[in-house]
Amino acid sequence: MTGDPAAEDPVAGGPATGDSVTGGPAAEDPTIPSIGFGTAPMDDAQTELAVADALAAGYRLIDTAAAYGNEAGVGRAIAATAVPRAEVLVITKLPGRSHGYEATLTSFEESRRRLGLSYLDFYLIHWPLPSLDAYVESWRALIHLRSRDLVRHIGVSNFLPAHITRLIEETGVAPAVNQVELHPGFPQAELRAFHDAHGIRTLAYSPLGRGPAGLGADLLGGDEIASVARVHGVTPAQAVLRWHIQLRSVPLTRTSSLRRRRENLDVFGFTLTPDEMDRITGNPPYTRVGFDPATHMECLSERVAIPAVFPISSPGLRGHPAATGRPATDRSTGGRSSRRVLTGPGSGPRAASMACQAAASSTRSSAMTARELKETQIMASAARTGVPSGVVTVQA
Repeated sequence: MTGDPAAEDPVAGGPATGDSVTGGPAAEDPTIPSIGFGTAPMDDAQTELAVADALAAGYRLIDTAAAYGNEAGVGRAIAATAVPRAEVLVITKLPGRSHGYEATLTSFEESRRRLGLSYLDFYLIHWPLPSLDAYVESWRALIHLRSRDLVRHIGVSNFLPAHITRLIEETGVAPAVNQVELHPGFPQAELRAFHDAHGIRTLAYSPLGRGPAGLGADLLGGDEIASVARVHGVTPAQAVLRWHIQLRSVPLTRTSSLRRRRENLDVFGFTLTPDEMDRITGNPPYTRVGFDPATHMECLSERVAIPAVFPISSPGLRGHPAATGRPATDRSTGGRSSRRVLTGPGSGPRAASMACQAAASSTRSSAMTARELKETQIMASAARTGVPSGVVTVQA
């Protein structure tokens, strides 16, 4: 292997030079480095050091998100590096609390301020949040931002084909990229085929099959991957990253090890055979190590004003700062009841934010009942469409 981070590759461009994405008329045509550097779940201080080292090692695609809480660290590293700004591509993402047209515009400016950048290279909707049903309006906001040259390329993350189809049908604009969970244990063949048909580039998070907090199968310890790696004199991780490149997906690697950061770039001196590609992919059943986009409610936990409606009976809300209030008066008897009330604005970004948090907390609880799930759906809908301000009672 050459180990040269700028080396061209016969299948895809090297990590610094990139690989042009050619797609249909509705899609964009960005040039994307073949390997990126991910920053979740590092904090600002850790991120600043890690991104500085990654840039020095040769990475030119840096992935962050508002929900990661480390955009400022990315910005500081970029400001301090000797690498020209034009050579560094930065991805950040819209958080779940900010779905909706105006909220998206506000959140974008907040991210840009934290990053300290005059423009962003990629701005993505982090999760579709279909229960809130506001991602199309957020997409319209992204289109507007691109028209003002504030972001060069717009895309999505964790979107399923149905979500992307709706974006195209309602706006005529396809995402440039879709960042999704992708690894040999979850190869996403159908989704990748959909991307190819619509000129969308696949970005892969958890590329080595490791989910949040290290969850997931130990794919790198499998006999097939280890065997393929030995043939080429590389590590199992390098073999899997090479698998990604030959699939034309862009792996977003993340590691705290300085040595492994450099190893992860050194994957352009060998090529896997079709048989080796199949052996690394393995056989079904394939399993996610992360969340399901069809149901996941991604929210950034924070304390904001309390909106009017919350199903505080949901187990995920017990102890939540939103699940406060005062005992309600039972108007039929004039006495106190077991219900509690929450007061405040009934719609808008803050209400949607808290609605999203409530639904996210509840859907993660194994004890949630069908009734409680229905409550979160009603609550999310109320926050999206608007409900009258004032006192609303909910079951405690």
